[in-house]
Order: sequence, then structure tokens, then C-alpha cells
Amino acid sequence: MLGSEVKIYEVRVTDRGNNRHSETPSVTCIVDKNGEISPEEPSKPGEPSTPKVPVINEGTDIKEVIEEIKASEEKEIKVEVNNKEKIVDKEVFKAIAGRDKNISFTEEDGTVWTFSGKDIKTDKLDSVKLSVSNIPTKEDKVEIEKLTDDAVFIKFDHHGVLPGKAPVKVQVDKKKDLVGRKLTFYHYNEETKKIEKISYNVTVDENGYVILEIDHCSDYFLSEKSDLAYVGEYAKSPVEEGKEESSKPSTGVDKDDNQKQNDSNSNEKNEAINNSSQEVLPKTGSVISSNILVVVSILMVATGLTVYKKRKTII
Repeated sequence: MLGSEVKIYEVRVTDRGNNRHSETPSVTCIVDKNGEISPEEPSKPGEPSTPKVPVINEGTDIKEVIEEIKASEEKEIKVEVNNKEKIVDKEVFKAIAGRDKNISFTEEDGTVWTFSGKDIKTDKLDSVKLSVSNIPTKEDKVEIEKLTDDAVFIKFDHHGVLPGKAPVKVQVDKKKDLVGRKLTFYHYNEETKKIEKISYNVTVDENGYVILEIDHCSDYFLSEKSDLAYVGEYAKSPVEEGKEESSKPSTGVDKDDNQKQNDSNSNEKNEAINNSSQEVLPKTGSVISSNILVVVSILMVATGLTVYKKRKTII
């Protein structure tokens, strides 16, 4: 049973008459919530039956999907994601974590996400929103279009790190003009306001799909230009910096001459400051200091004579 939306019945006819035992191939019938029956292809004796594909709908009991995944003997497990929000519960990823199996989530628009059980990390595991669009945020669009006029935007609606690295098959915009062309895959870092080159030689197939490998979701874009670098107030490419330097007017003086001139000017300034200091500070042993000493000496002698005369008169 895939969930509350559908029920599956397996029909098998057995004939034990005339002391013989014969059995017809089984027929699986799917009954949806409206009571409509859609039989699957009957399995032939001796041939393995087609693996059942779990489906995640609005009313699906996720526990039943998880049990089917755990019980599957297939190395490649497929799950259809048809719920409106395109969200896969984190418990689904836990069910395959550490196992030598791949799980692919397919959507109605042809988008396919594939995760390897060995790559899934269970620490800080969260549910994942698998919806993808060709419409970036307004702010990112403005910044990216400063770099190039041929950006093909790919916005993954999930925010943050994925349970593991995943190749994603996604349809691109302007696909008619890009089929068969080699593109470069870029990530726009919202925090640093810079772009990061992810991979080269991404090819658009005849149906307008590309396969991109990512480990976290954000705004990305494709371009036919393989050497883009952010040009703006945050950083400049070496080419742009060279152009800016060469555009400055020449003074006819090279860098060594400029350095010598600066050193000469600095020495002249220091000498002027030293001369000024010498003029302001009083000189040791100047005339003013000697006169003061002479006056003090005379006063001391006069005082001594006065005292001597008074003592003589008294005697």
C-alpha cells in the first residue's frame, strides 16, 4: 500500500482440478480514492516483477513510504514527489543513510534529484524542498546581471545545506537557444556578494535539461562565459585592474624616482623641525643664568658683613 490515496490488490487464479496444480500470472490492481481501477502489467512466470514506485502525495502516510524504501532490495530506488510543496521529510533520508543505495526523487516537470545513501549525513538533517525555478531573487538578479547579459538563472527553493551531494536534472530557461552548447555553472554567494565557479562544460540536452551537482541550495546561473569575475565595489578581475592602472595619466617619473623624492622631502622636513626646536629651547650656561648667580652671591656676602658688624658692636 502506497498511502491513503490508493489501495493495491494482487489477483492470482489457481486451478487444482484433475490432480494438477496450475497457477496464472498475478495481476495487480490499483484502486484510487474514487474507486477507479487501473491494472498493472501482469508479471510473467520466471520473470521479476517491476519494482513498485513509492509516491509522496498530499495525503500520503510518510511512514508507509519509509517502510517500502527500507524493504526494497533494489539498488536504485525511485520515489515520485507529487505533493504541492515538493517537500521530502527528513525521515526518508534517514531511511537510506549509510546504505549502498541511490534514491531518486522525480517531479512532474521532469526534475530529478538523486542522493547516494553513503553520502547522506544525518547530523543536522532537515526536510528538503525540491522545487526549482528559473526566477532568482530580485537582489541577486540585479547583481548577477552586472556581470553578464546571458545569465540563465536556476533557483533552488530549499535554503541551506543538503543531506548530501546530489546531481540534479533540471530544465533551463531559453532552452531552444542553448541546446548542445557548453556552459559554465556559477553560484552567487549572497554573503560575500561574489560569484563562485562550480563546474565547466555543462551541456543542455535536446529536451532542455542539464545535470548539475550541488551540496547546498541557493541562486545559481549558467553562462556561456567561462571567465566571469565580480566587477563592482567588492572586487575586480585582474584584467579590469590592469585596465584601470594603465588608464591613469603618466607623470614621466618612475616609481624609484618618486620614492627618492619622497625620502628627500621627508629628510628636509625633519631637519627643519630640529632647527626650530633648537631656537626655542634655552641654552645651558647663557648670560642670563650667570647674572643671577652673581646677584645671589653679592646678597649673601652683604648679609654676612651685616651680621659680623652687629656682633662686633655688642662685644
